[in-house]
Amino acid sequence: MTLIKQIFLHADTETILSIPLSRRQPPDRLIWGYTLEGNFSVNSAYKVALSLASDTTSGSASNTQEQGLFWHTVWNHRIPNKVKTFTWKACQDILPTKVNLRCRQVLEDATCEACGLDPEATDHLLWDCQQPRETWELSGIPFDITGIRYRDFKDLLWYLIFTKHVDRDLLALIVTVAWCMWFNRNKTRLGSPRQPSHEILHKARLILEEFQLAHF
Repeated sequence: MTLIKQIFLHADTETILSIPLSRRQPPDRLIWGYTLEGNFSVNSAYKVALSLASDTTSGSASNTQEQGLFWHTVWNHRIPNKVKTFTWKACQDILPTKVNLRCRQVLEDATCEACGLDPEATDHLLWDCQQPRETWELSGIPFDITGIRYRDFKDLLWYLIFTKHVDRDLLALIVTVAWCMWFNRNKTRLGSPRQPSHEILHKARLILEEFQLAHF
């Protein structure tokens, strides 16, 4: 206690001394608070740094006018409503991924079933995992889809809309491809075979073509 008082300021000392100690007295260990497992990774640290930075590659999302324009762009796409709803949920990070289900204590294991390596979070599912990376590369869509640049799906779309200024048709294809990845993941969890990347792309383009022929 004396050592703590010597090192820290009075307010910090009171906070430290108020922390309850475990009666089991387990051995001390370092925990990184920004991953589910408590383990430090360079990727997670980079994402934390991005979230704290006042200026990122995708620009600040705090401006009310830009926020309004962002959501106007999302909701006014020429895409099926199910894809719009998916896009909104992905931007809010409320898709029932295995990570989110584990946070709600629905699942115990959040490991991605496609790669068996990393937790199945939204960013992993839509661009970090091997199959989505292959899908985006096969699509020929001209932007860098490596996950380390983007904090989340909203940050990705924000970057595409306000920094890359992609046109509406390309943006519609991107979110529809993402929906098809999510649909493929759900069908696979129910026992269907996993679709290869070229089938996912074909399905996305067909959905857009049929929707736009029927509505415009």
